[in-house]
Amino acid sequence: MLTNEQIARTINGKRIWKTQIAGDRRLHASRRHLHHGGCGVPYVDISAAIEALLQCDRVIADDPLLLLGRTAKATALLWARSYAEGIQCCQDALELDSRFAKAWQIKTYLLGLLNRHEEAMACAHGLIEILGPSHLSLFTLGLAHAAAGERADADQVLARIEALPRGNAGSPTAIAGMCMLLNDVEGSVQWMAKAIEQRDPRAMWMNVHPWADSVRDDPRYQALMDLMHLNGAA
Repeated sequence: MLTNEQIARTINGKRIWKTQIAGDRRLHASRRHLHHGGCGVPYVDISAAIEALLQCDRVIADDPLLLLGRTAKATALLWARSYAEGIQCCQDALELDSRFAKAWQIKTYLLGLLNRHEEAMACAHGLIEILGPSHLSLFTLGLAHAAAGERADADQVLARIEALPRGNAGSPTAIAGMCMLLNDVEGSVQWMAKAIEQRDPRAMWMNVHPWADSVRDDPRYQALMDLMHLNGAA
């Protein structure tokens, strides 16, 4: 039977995921484009981003030991392109629990976006030490290789994932992310189409994700975003 403390943490856990989803919607709803050298970069309305981050801060203040609160904020900072601050949120979570897998995962992504690839790779391998060669840990490693432009190594990780039970089933958005980081526009579009077809919930984040910068202006990619009603904000 759950103790009162465990029940309270469960309720807070649900709140933080609702907060993160609400933040996602605000980021999507405030999407704009700035064009730099022909590459469309999503502009997130600063007031909406601040509101989402303040919600995360309130959850953290309510329960400083709730690790998901810190990684939810780190994820929001990733979408807002405040990578260094996001890394600090992950580090704060890891100081509370050095084996918290979500913090290692998000920290790997943030380090890759800052081109700190050796550190990102160390985090990814650390995650494998914690979880073993799982879908989560191997996709994190594959994305770290892709961020570093190491296509052959990323492909080797995908082969390891294929050897796991269920292979890459259920992970089309992660493979699309690897293609995006490798500037593989065709692969990005194909795997995002599969993600939508398979109703992968992670696909809804890809209109504001920095990984998508390499493919964002492709009309086929924009058509996929339209299918998810992510391009409706004016």
